[in-house]
Amino acid sequence: MATKLEKARARHEIALEKCDDIRKVAEAEERDFTPDEEKAFDSAMADAEAAKSEIASLEKRAERFAALDKELESARNVPQARPDAAASIQVGQDRQSYDPNGGFRNAGDFLLSVVKFGKGYSLDARLRPFQSAAGSDEQGEYSGSRGAFLLPVGLMPGLLSVPSQADPTADLVTRIMMETASIKVNARTDKDHSDSVSGGLRVYRRAETQQAEASAMAMEQITLEADSLMGVAYITEELIQDSPISVIGLLEAGFRDEFTSKELEEKLTGTGVGQFSGVLGADCLVTVDTSGATADAITYEQVLEMRARCWGYGSAAWMANHSCLVQLGLIADAADRNILVTDARADVPDTLLGRPLYVTEYLPELGDAGDLLLGNWSQYLYAERQGLETGESVHVRFLENERTIKVSKRNAGAPWWRSVLTPKNGPTLSPFVVLDDRA
Repeated sequence: MATKLEKARARHEIALEKCDDIRKVAEAEERDFTPDEEKAFDSAMADAEAAKSEIASLEKRAERFAALDKELESARNVPQARPDAAASIQVGQDRQSYDPNGGFRNAGDFLLSVVKFGKGYSLDARLRPFQSAAGSDEQGEYSGSRGAFLLPVGLMPGLLSVPSQADPTADLVTRIMMETASIKVNARTDKDHSDSVSGGLRVYRRAETQQAEASAMAMEQITLEADSLMGVAYITEELIQDSPISVIGLLEAGFRDEFTSKELEEKLTGTGVGQFSGVLGADCLVTVDTSGATADAITYEQVLEMRARCWGYGSAAWMANHSCLVQLGLIADAADRNILVTDARADVPDTLLGRPLYVTEYLPELGDAGDLLLGNWSQYLYAERQGLETGESVHVRFLENERTIKVSKRNAGAPWWRSVLTPKNGPTLSPFVVLDDRA
Protein backbone atom coordinates (compact mmCIF):
# COMPACT_ATOMS: atom_id res chain seq x y z
CA MET A 1 0.00 0.00 0.00
CA ALA A 2 1.39 3.39 -0.99
CA THR A 3 2.42 5.76 1.81
CA LYS A 4 1.07 9.29 2.16
CA LEU A 5 4.37 10.63 0.86
CA GLU A 6 4.26 8.39 -2.22
CA LYS A 7 0.66 9.41 -2.91
CA ALA A 8 1.55 13.10 -2.57
CA ARG A 9 4.49 12.72 -4.97
CA ALA A 10 2.25 10.93 -7.45
CA ARG A 11 -0.37 13.71 -7.24
CA HIS A 12 2.37 16.31 -7.76
CA GLU A 13 3.67 14.54 -10.86
CA ILE A 14 0.19 14.01 -12.32
CA ALA A 15 -0.70 17.69 -11.82
CA LEU A 16 2.52 18.88 -13.46
CA GLU A 17 2.02 16.50 -16.39
CA LYS A 18 -1.51 17.86 -16.86
CA CYS A 19 -0.10 21.40 -16.99
CA ASP A 20 2.52 20.29 -19.49
CA ASP A 21 -0.07 18.60 -21.71
CA ILE A 22 -2.18 21.79 -21.81
CA ARG A 23 0.90 23.85 -22.65
CA LYS A 24 2.02 21.50 -25.41
CA VAL A 25 -1.37 21.66 -27.12
CA ALA A 26 -1.34 25.47 -27.12
CA GLU A 27 2.28 25.62 -28.31
CA ALA A 28 1.65 23.12 -31.09
CA GLU A 29 -1.23 25.27 -32.36
CA GLU A 30 0.79 28.48 -31.80
CA ARG A 31 -1.89 30.19 -29.74
CA ASP A 32 -2.66 31.35 -26.22
CA PHE A 33 -4.73 29.33 -23.78
CA THR A 34 -8.48 29.27 -24.23
CA PRO A 35 -10.50 30.29 -21.14
CA ASP A 36 -11.17 26.62 -20.35
CA GLU A 37 -7.48 25.76 -20.79
CA GLU A 38 -6.49 28.71 -18.59
CA LYS A 39 -8.85 27.50 -15.88
CA ALA A 40 -7.64 23.89 -16.16
CA PHE A 41 -3.99 25.00 -16.14
CA ASP A 42 -4.46 27.16 -13.03
CA SER A 43 -6.39 24.38 -11.29
CA ALA A 44 -3.65 21.84 -12.06
CA MET A 45 -0.95 24.24 -10.86
CA ALA A 46 -2.87 24.76 -7.62
CA ASP A 47 -3.07 20.97 -7.19
CA ALA A 48 0.67 20.71 -7.82
CA GLU A 49 1.44 23.42 -5.26
CA ALA A 50 -0.81 21.75 -2.70
CA ALA A 51 0.91 18.39 -3.28
CA LYS A 52 4.33 20.08 -3.11
CA SER A 53 3.47 21.65 0.24
CA GLU A 54 2.27 18.29 1.56
CA ILE A 55 5.45 16.58 0.32
CA ALA A 56 7.63 19.13 2.11
CA SER A 57 5.65 18.70 5.32
CA LEU A 58 5.80 14.88 5.15
CA GLU A 59 9.52 14.86 4.33
CA LYS A 60 10.25 17.21 7.22
CA ARG A 61 8.29 15.01 9.58
CA ALA A 62 10.06 11.88 8.31
CA GLU A 63 13.46 13.50 8.90
CA ARG A 64 12.48 14.48 12.43
CA PHE A 65 11.18 11.01 13.21
CA ALA A 66 14.30 9.38 11.76
CA ALA A 67 16.53 11.57 13.93
CA LEU A 68 14.39 10.78 16.97
CA ASP A 69 14.54 7.03 16.28
CA LYS A 70 18.32 7.22 15.96
CA GLU A 71 18.67 8.97 19.31
CA LEU A 72 16.28 6.54 21.00
CA GLU A 73 18.16 3.55 19.58
CA SER A 74 21.43 4.96 20.88
CA ALA A 75 19.93 5.69 24.30
CA ARG A 76 18.49 2.19 24.63
CA ASN A 77 21.48 0.27 23.30
CA VAL A 78 22.30 -1.37 26.63
CA PRO A 79 24.87 -4.21 26.80
CA GLN A 80 23.43 -7.71 26.38
CA ALA A 81 23.96 -10.51 28.84
CA ARG A 82 26.19 -13.28 27.52
CA PRO A 83 24.31 -16.57 27.81
CA ASP A 84 27.38 -18.55 26.75
CA ALA A 85 29.56 -17.26 29.58
CA ALA A 86 30.41 -19.90 32.19
CA ALA A 87 30.54 -17.41 35.03
CA SER A 88 30.53 -13.67 35.59
CA ILE A 89 31.35 -11.19 38.29
CA GLN A 90 28.87 -8.38 38.85
CA VAL A 91 29.31 -5.40 41.13
CA GLY A 92 26.12 -3.76 42.34
CA GLN A 93 22.51 -4.51 41.43
CA ASP A 94 21.56 -6.96 38.66
CA ARG A 95 20.77 -4.78 35.63
CA GLN A 96 17.84 -6.98 34.66
CA SER A 97 16.15 -6.22 37.96
CA TYR A 98 15.65 -2.57 37.00
CA ASP A 99 16.04 -2.46 33.21
CA PRO A 100 12.47 -2.25 31.77
CA ASN A 101 13.74 -3.85 28.55
CA GLY A 102 15.16 -6.84 30.45
CA GLY A 103 18.56 -6.45 28.76
CA PHE A 104 17.07 -6.45 25.23
CA ARG A 105 17.89 -3.61 22.86
CA ASN A 106 14.39 -3.50 21.39
CA ALA A 107 11.33 -5.64 20.65
CA GLY A 108 13.04 -7.18 17.60
CA ASP A 109 15.96 -8.38 19.72
CA PHE A 110 13.53 -9.97 22.20
CA LEU A 111 11.48 -11.71 19.50
CA LEU A 112 14.62 -13.04 17.77
CA SER A 113 15.71 -14.73 20.99
CA VAL A 114 12.26 -16.32 21.42
CA VAL A 115 12.26 -17.61 17.80
CA LYS A 116 15.76 -19.09 18.13
CA PHE A 117 14.76 -20.93 21.30
CA GLY A 118 11.71 -22.30 19.50
CA LYS A 119 14.01 -23.70 16.79
CA GLY A 120 16.13 -25.66 19.26
CA TYR A 121 18.82 -23.20 20.23
CA SER A 122 19.83 -22.97 23.89
CA LEU A 123 17.76 -20.61 26.03
CA ASP A 124 18.98 -17.02 26.06
CA ALA A 125 19.64 -16.19 29.72
CA ARG A 126 17.81 -12.90 29.30
CA LEU A 127 14.57 -14.84 28.62
CA ARG A 128 14.52 -16.74 31.91
CA PRO A 129 12.79 -14.03 33.98
CA PHE A 130 10.04 -13.80 31.34
CA GLN A 131 9.12 -17.49 31.02
CA SER A 132 5.40 -18.27 31.56
CA ALA A 133 4.52 -19.24 35.15
CA ALA A 134 7.57 -17.31 36.28
CA GLY A 135 9.25 -18.82 39.32
CA SER A 136 8.34 -22.43 38.42
CA ASP A 137 9.00 -25.00 35.73
CA GLU A 138 5.31 -25.44 34.94
CA GLN A 139 4.15 -25.33 31.34
CA GLY A 140 0.60 -25.58 30.12
CA GLU A 141 -1.09 -26.16 26.80
CA TYR A 142 -1.55 -22.41 26.52
CA SER A 143 2.22 -22.01 26.48
CA GLY A 144 2.99 -23.93 23.33
CA SER A 145 5.29 -26.90 22.95
CA ARG A 146 8.40 -24.87 23.78
CA GLY A 147 6.91 -22.52 26.34
CA ALA A 148 5.76 -18.90 26.12
CA PHE A 149 7.42 -15.73 27.35
CA LEU A 150 6.07 -12.60 28.94
CA LEU A 151 6.88 -9.35 27.15
CA PRO A 152 9.30 -7.06 29.06
CA VAL A 153 7.52 -4.02 30.47
CA GLY A 154 9.77 -1.63 28.54
CA LEU A 155 8.81 -3.22 25.23
CA MET A 156 5.06 -3.21 25.77
CA PRO A 157 2.90 -0.80 23.75
CA GLY A 158 2.73 2.36 25.79
CA LEU A 159 -0.51 4.08 24.82
CA LEU A 160 -4.20 3.28 24.52
CA SER A 161 -6.32 5.94 22.88
CA VAL A 162 -9.62 6.59 21.14
CA PRO A 163 -8.65 8.04 17.74
CA SER A 164 -10.53 11.01 16.39
CA GLN A 165 -13.09 10.52 13.67
CA ALA A 166 -11.65 10.76 10.19
CA ASP A 167 -12.85 13.75 8.20
CA PRO A 168 -14.89 12.33 5.27
CA THR A 169 -14.95 15.75 3.61
CA ALA A 170 -11.16 16.16 3.44
CA ASP A 171 -10.84 14.77 -0.09
CA LEU A 172 -14.16 16.19 -1.33
CA VAL A 173 -13.68 19.94 -0.82
CA THR A 174 -12.17 22.30 -3.39
CA ARG A 175 -8.63 23.06 -2.23
CA ILE A 176 -6.88 26.37 -2.80
CA MET A 177 -3.29 27.31 -1.94
CA MET A 178 -3.08 30.80 -0.47
CA GLU A 179 -0.15 32.94 -1.62
CA THR A 180 -1.18 35.64 0.86
CA ALA A 181 -3.08 35.67 4.14
CA SER A 182 -6.21 36.96 2.38
CA ILE A 183 -7.40 36.03 -1.08
CA LYS A 184 -10.38 36.91 -3.26
CA VAL A 185 -11.89 34.22 -5.47
CA ASN A 186 -13.86 35.38 -8.51
CA ALA A 187 -17.23 33.73 -8.98
CA ARG A 188 -20.14 34.04 -11.38
CA THR A 189 -23.40 35.29 -9.91
CA ASP A 190 -25.53 32.60 -11.51
CA LYS A 191 -27.96 31.44 -8.84
CA ASP A 192 -31.11 32.60 -10.66
CA HIS A 193 -31.89 30.55 -13.76
CA SER A 194 -35.24 32.17 -14.49
CA ASP A 195 -33.64 34.22 -17.33
CA SER A 196 -29.99 33.11 -17.51
CA VAL A 197 -27.93 30.18 -16.25
CA SER A 198 -24.62 32.04 -16.58
CA GLY A 199 -25.14 35.10 -14.42
CA GLY A 200 -26.69 37.36 -17.04
CA LEU A 201 -25.48 36.20 -20.45
CA ARG A 202 -28.25 35.37 -22.90
CA VAL A 203 -28.52 33.91 -26.38
CA TYR A 204 -31.32 34.57 -28.87
CA ARG A 205 -32.78 33.14 -32.01
CA ARG A 206 -32.72 35.88 -34.62
CA ALA A 207 -33.86 36.53 -38.17
CA GLU A 208 -31.29 37.16 -40.88
CA THR A 209 -31.31 40.95 -40.56
CA GLN A 210 -32.30 41.23 -36.91
CA GLN A 211 -29.78 42.81 -34.54
CA ALA A 212 -28.71 40.62 -31.59
CA GLU A 213 -29.16 42.07 -28.10
CA ALA A 214 -26.07 42.41 -25.91
CA SER A 215 -25.92 40.89 -22.43
CA ALA A 216 -23.45 40.99 -19.55
CA MET A 217 -22.27 38.54 -16.93
CA ALA A 218 -22.59 39.45 -13.25
CA MET A 219 -19.59 38.57 -11.09
CA GLU A 220 -18.86 38.48 -7.37
CA GLN A 221 -15.83 37.85 -5.16
CA ILE A 222 -15.51 35.45 -2.27
CA THR A 223 -12.98 36.58 0.33
CA LEU A 224 -11.05 34.00 2.34
CA GLU A 225 -8.80 35.04 5.22
CA ALA A 226 -6.43 32.58 6.86
CA ASP A 227 -6.78 32.17 10.63
CA SER A 228 -4.33 30.37 12.90
CA LEU A 229 -5.15 27.07 14.56
CA MET A 230 -2.62 26.19 17.24
CA GLY A 231 -1.94 23.73 20.02
CA VAL A 232 0.74 23.92 22.74
CA ALA A 233 1.86 21.30 25.27
CA TYR A 234 4.63 20.96 27.83
CA ILE A 235 6.49 17.74 28.53
CA THR A 236 9.22 17.07 31.09
CA GLU A 237 12.69 16.12 29.92
CA GLU A 238 12.60 13.16 32.33
CA LEU A 239 9.54 11.72 30.57
CA ILE A 240 11.20 12.17 27.18
CA GLN A 241 14.28 10.30 28.42
CA ASP A 242 12.49 7.54 30.32
CA SER A 243 9.53 6.75 28.08
CA PRO A 244 9.87 3.49 26.07
CA ILE A 245 7.86 5.12 23.28
CA SER A 246 8.30 8.44 21.52
CA VAL A 247 6.32 10.80 23.71
CA ILE A 248 6.92 13.71 21.35
CA GLY A 249 5.66 11.59 18.46
CA LEU A 250 2.56 10.72 20.49
CA LEU A 251 1.93 14.40 21.21
CA GLU A 252 2.25 15.26 17.54
CA ALA A 253 -0.11 12.42 16.59
CA GLY A 254 -2.56 13.58 19.25
CA PHE A 255 -2.48 17.14 17.94
CA ARG A 256 -3.09 15.86 14.39
CA ASP A 257 -6.24 14.17 15.69
CA GLU A 258 -7.27 17.44 17.32
CA PHE A 259 -6.72 19.43 14.12
CA THR A 260 -8.75 16.93 12.08
CA SER A 261 -11.55 16.99 14.64
CA LYS A 262 -11.61 20.78 14.93
CA GLU A 263 -11.65 21.36 11.18
CA LEU A 264 -14.50 18.90 10.61
CA GLU A 265 -16.53 20.50 13.40
CA GLU A 266 -15.95 23.97 11.93
CA LYS A 267 -16.89 22.86 8.40
CA LEU A 268 -20.24 21.84 9.83
CA THR A 269 -20.98 24.42 12.54
CA GLY A 270 -18.29 27.12 12.30
CA THR A 271 -19.34 30.74 12.77
CA GLY A 272 -16.98 32.26 10.18
CA VAL A 273 -15.53 34.63 12.81
CA GLY A 274 -11.93 33.61 13.39
CA GLN A 275 -12.77 30.11 12.14
CA PHE A 276 -14.30 28.30 9.16
CA SER A 277 -17.81 29.10 7.99
CA GLY A 278 -19.92 26.02 8.61
CA VAL A 279 -22.52 24.74 6.17
CA LEU A 280 -25.26 24.58 8.82
CA GLY A 281 -25.18 28.37 9.04
CA ALA A 282 -24.62 29.07 5.34
CA ASP A 283 -26.85 31.47 3.42
CA CYS A 284 -27.27 28.82 0.73
CA LEU A 285 -28.49 26.10 3.10
CA VAL A 286 -31.83 24.50 2.18
CA THR A 287 -33.85 23.27 5.14
CA VAL A 288 -36.55 20.72 4.30
CA ASP A 289 -39.83 21.51 6.02
CA THR A 290 -40.95 18.82 8.48
CA SER A 291 -44.01 20.49 9.99
CA GLY A 292 -46.46 17.94 11.32
CA ALA A 293 -43.80 15.21 11.39
CA THR A 294 -43.53 12.71 14.23
CA ALA A 295 -40.99 13.75 16.85
CA ASP A 296 -37.52 12.23 16.50
CA ALA A 297 -38.48 10.42 13.29
CA ILE A 298 -37.03 10.34 9.77
CA THR A 299 -39.35 9.28 6.96
CA TYR A 300 -38.84 8.07 3.40
CA GLU A 301 -40.62 11.17 2.07
CA GLN A 302 -38.26 13.46 4.00
CA VAL A 303 -35.18 11.72 2.62
CA LEU A 304 -36.57 11.92 -0.93
CA GLU A 305 -37.33 15.62 -0.44
CA MET A 306 -33.71 16.19 0.59
CA ARG A 307 -32.58 14.29 -2.50
CA ALA A 308 -34.84 16.44 -4.69
CA ARG A 309 -33.46 19.71 -3.28
CA CYS A 310 -29.77 18.80 -3.61
CA TRP A 311 -27.73 20.40 -6.39
CA GLY A 312 -25.15 17.96 -7.83
CA TYR A 313 -26.44 14.84 -6.10
CA GLY A 314 -24.04 12.64 -8.09
CA SER A 315 -21.14 14.15 -6.14
CA ALA A 316 -22.91 14.46 -2.78
CA ALA A 317 -22.50 12.54 0.46
CA TRP A 318 -24.84 12.05 3.42
CA MET A 319 -23.78 12.77 7.00
CA ALA A 320 -25.78 11.95 10.11
CA ASN A 321 -25.46 11.87 13.85
CA HIS A 322 -25.00 8.37 15.29
CA SER A 323 -28.45 8.58 16.87
CA CYS A 324 -30.05 8.67 13.39
CA LEU A 325 -28.76 5.27 12.25
CA VAL A 326 -31.60 3.17 13.71
CA GLN A 327 -34.24 5.36 12.05
CA LEU A 328 -32.43 5.32 8.70
CA GLY A 329 -31.97 1.55 8.88
CA LEU A 330 -35.73 1.02 9.24
CA ILE A 331 -36.77 3.12 6.24
CA ALA A 332 -37.94 1.16 3.19
CA ASP A 333 -39.06 2.30 -0.26
CA ALA A 334 -42.34 1.43 -2.00
CA ALA A 335 -40.93 -1.98 -2.96
CA ASP A 336 -40.06 -2.67 0.69
CA ARG A 337 -36.32 -2.33 0.06
CA ASN A 338 -34.15 -0.67 2.70
CA ILE A 339 -32.74 2.63 1.45
CA LEU A 340 -29.76 2.24 3.81
CA VAL A 341 -27.35 -0.32 2.40
CA THR A 342 -24.61 -1.48 4.76
CA ASP A 343 -21.23 -2.86 3.71
CA ALA A 344 -19.06 -4.94 6.04
CA ARG A 345 -15.88 -4.39 4.02
CA ALA A 346 -13.22 -2.20 5.57
CA ASP A 347 -13.09 1.43 4.44
CA VAL A 348 -16.30 1.06 2.40
CA PRO A 349 -19.03 3.40 3.70
CA ASP A 350 -22.70 2.53 3.93
CA THR A 351 -24.89 4.15 1.29
CA LEU A 352 -28.21 5.98 1.46
CA LEU A 353 -30.12 6.22 -1.82
CA GLY A 354 -26.91 5.26 -3.60
CA ARG A 355 -24.63 7.92 -2.06
CA PRO A 356 -22.10 7.40 0.80
CA LEU A 357 -23.30 7.87 4.37
CA TYR A 358 -20.92 8.97 7.12
CA VAL A 359 -21.79 9.26 10.79
CA THR A 360 -20.36 12.03 12.92
CA GLU A 361 -20.64 13.30 16.46
CA TYR A 362 -20.55 16.92 15.27
CA LEU A 363 -24.09 17.04 13.88
CA PRO A 364 -27.10 17.59 16.22
CA GLU A 365 -28.88 14.61 17.76
CA LEU A 366 -31.89 12.86 16.22
CA GLY A 367 -34.88 15.20 15.97
CA ASP A 368 -32.90 18.44 15.98
CA ALA A 369 -32.45 20.54 12.83
CA GLY A 370 -29.37 19.39 10.94
CA ASP A 371 -29.22 15.85 12.34
CA LEU A 372 -29.20 14.60 8.72
CA LEU A 373 -27.12 16.50 6.15
CA LEU A 374 -26.78 16.01 2.41
CA GLY A 375 -23.80 17.89 1.01
CA ASN A 376 -21.95 18.35 -2.26
CA TRP A 377 -18.61 19.29 -0.68
CA SER A 378 -17.01 20.28 -3.99
CA GLN A 379 -18.83 23.58 -3.43
CA TYR A 380 -16.91 24.17 -0.20
CA LEU A 381 -13.61 26.09 -0.46
CA TYR A 382 -10.71 24.95 1.73
CA ALA A 383 -7.80 27.39 1.48
CA GLU A 384 -4.44 26.67 3.10
CA ARG A 385 -1.83 29.31 3.83
CA GLN A 386 0.41 27.17 6.04
CA GLY A 387 0.33 23.41 6.40
CA LEU A 388 0.70 21.59 9.72
CA GLU A 389 3.99 22.63 11.33
CA THR A 390 5.58 21.42 14.57
CA GLY A 391 8.10 23.32 16.65
CA GLU A 392 9.98 22.50 19.86
CA SER A 393 11.70 24.74 22.38
CA VAL A 394 13.80 23.86 25.44
CA HIS A 395 14.05 27.54 26.43
CA VAL A 396 10.44 28.58 27.12
CA ARG A 397 10.22 26.52 30.34
CA PHE A 398 13.91 25.90 30.89
CA LEU A 399 13.81 26.30 34.67
CA GLU A 400 10.92 23.83 34.92
CA ASN A 401 13.01 21.33 32.90
CA GLU A 402 10.17 21.07 30.41
CA ARG A 403 10.11 21.15 26.64
CA THR A 404 7.46 23.12 24.78
CA ILE A 405 5.76 21.51 21.78
CA LYS A 406 3.83 23.81 19.43
CA VAL A 407 1.75 22.63 16.48
CA SER A 408 0.04 25.10 14.17
CA LYS A 409 -1.47 25.71 10.75
CA ARG A 410 -3.20 28.60 8.97
CA ASN A 411 -6.20 28.08 6.76
CA ALA A 412 -9.71 29.17 5.85
CA GLY A 413 -12.88 27.45 4.74
CA ALA A 414 -16.37 28.41 3.57
CA PRO A 415 -19.15 27.44 1.14
CA TRP A 416 -18.81 29.73 -1.86
CA TRP A 417 -22.54 29.89 -2.69
CA ARG A 418 -24.06 33.14 -1.38
CA SER A 419 -27.66 32.02 -1.92
CA VAL A 420 -29.80 29.09 -3.00
CA LEU A 421 -30.25 28.37 -6.70
CA THR A 422 -33.57 29.36 -8.27
CA PRO A 423 -34.03 27.01 -11.25
CA LYS A 424 -36.06 27.68 -14.36
CA ASN A 425 -38.79 25.49 -12.91
CA GLY A 426 -39.15 23.68 -9.62
CA PRO A 427 -38.07 24.29 -6.01
CA THR A 428 -34.87 26.05 -4.97
CA LEU A 429 -31.71 23.95 -4.89
CA SER A 430 -28.50 23.95 -2.88
CA PRO A 431 -25.36 21.84 -2.49
CA PHE A 432 -26.19 21.61 1.23
CA VAL A 433 -29.57 20.32 2.47
CA VAL A 434 -30.74 19.42 5.98
CA LEU A 435 -33.90 18.29 7.74
CA ASP A 436 -35.70 20.79 9.95
CA ASP A 437 -36.41 20.31 13.65
CA ARG A 438 -38.77 17.45 14.57
CA ALA A 439 -38.59 17.55 18.34
